[in-house]
Amino acid sequence: MPGHIIAIVIAGMIVNVYIPIAPSLLGAMVDYQGIDSDVAGRLISYNFWGATVSTVLAIFILPRPGWNIRLTMLFSLALVTITSPAAVWAANDISLLAIIRFINGFGAGLGFTVAAVAVVGSPNVERAYAFLYGNPYLIGGLGLALLPHVYSTVGIEGALLGMGALNLAAFALVPYFPKALVPHQDGTHDPLLNVVGRGGRQRLVLGALLLVTFFLHYVFNSGIWTYFERIGVSFGMSALESGSILGPSMAAGLLGMFLASMLGNRYSAFWMMFVGTVAILLSTLYLLLQPTGVAFGLSTALFSASIPFVTPYFVAELSRIVPRGLGVLAANIVTITGFSTGPFLVSLLVRDNDFIPSVALTAVGFVVVLLLLLLFAGLSRRQPPAVAATSAP
Repeated sequence: MPGHIIAIVIAGMIVNVYIPIAPSLLGAMVDYQGIDSDVAGRLISYNFWGATVSTVLAIFILPRPGWNIRLTMLFSLALVTITSPAAVWAANDISLLAIIRFINGFGAGLGFTVAAVAVVGSPNVERAYAFLYGNPYLIGGLGLALLPHVYSTVGIEGALLGMGALNLAAFALVPYFPKALVPHQDGTHDPLLNVVGRGGRQRLVLGALLLVTFFLHYVFNSGIWTYFERIGVSFGMSALESGSILGPSMAAGLLGMFLASMLGNRYSAFWMMFVGTVAILLSTLYLLLQPTGVAFGLSTALFSASIPFVTPYFVAELSRIVPRGLGVLAANIVTITGFSTGPFLVSLLVRDNDFIPSVALTAVGFVVVLLLLLLFAGLSRRQPPAVAATSAP
């Protein structure tokens, strides 16, 4: 990849750093700040909700002619830089901390979206997106493995200040961003505000069904995923042991991403989505047995690998069914909205560090996703060939 694309990808990774380390950060808030697990889960949800709001807002502001992409990235990095030490100062004020976490997530979501938009039109853009969307799993794995040692050395305060400093250092990468969106060959910008799916009611029904299915998948996969470190502790492991085991298992998400890229369109997208969801359901059911050690690591590894495996197939189907970019934009919003909703729902179910009801609900949720996928496949068979070419099994 060209040097400026690498710089953009790295900046996107840094500004978004709080999102993939959410499970480790949640555990640290419980262990080092004395915050209850359910409250810590809601605080993490505010991070995700902030990212959701800014991701939706980006659709309306980034495509505007003359909008300065570079300054927007600078603003995003500044928000994350400022809110990092602010979270240390407000540790004893939950209401203020909730606002800070929301603003932090707002900066993260906006900055990541800017990075995704900034590489449009670059050579080998697929490779750039593979690194941009795959690095959260690498960061999440490294965070769970290494951050417990950081917390024990400098506390959560030192970790937060370090991430703030990292975002401040990323200011040096801002000049590599373009000042505005790359125009089309006709000289106009992509009118995201006017994107509409064409192909009639049948297309929209299929797209809406698949979008709801994708949303539910992310609601249920993000809920217990965010609590994995705490779930390991509730099963009898120490925080350090749980984090050390989860590090490699979270990094297994990269394997799911690479497997999907290798398989590509060799098989029906439906079967890839279905098989990937069956895998994550099986790993969830195994967690009901409260495994520890290697068994816990293998179960969470399969869970983590399944998410980036099914995601590109969902997005590819949505982009085909709902043309002119609307499907991809909707998928991006659904992803972050699902990540926002899942941990919040789990936080409402947690009582006395008992996560079994949450794990059971997650399993039921994935069963619903499988049923919706079967419905999607059945409806796809009834559509005209142009609509159903790759949807049906």
